[in-house]
Amino acid sequence: MPILLTWRHSPVRLSHLDSHVEGAIRVVMFYDTLMRRRVDLPALGRASAGLAECVTAIRLHGTAQDS
Repeated sequence: MPILLTWRHSPVRLSHLDSHVEGAIRVVMFYDTLMRRRVDLPALGRASAGLAECVTAIRLHGTAQDS
């Protein structure tokens, strides 16, 4: 099923956009979904690692712990 966006009250298929714009919108949608689900910090780190296809770490200011 194609992803539709609304631009100036008109539906636009995500696949019809420039590939860079499409990728940026997909990243925003990815993190928007995570925020709406209220994921915890370790889950956010794991999801970011999966999206970026690399290792991620989270350092909390004022602590020596990484998540």
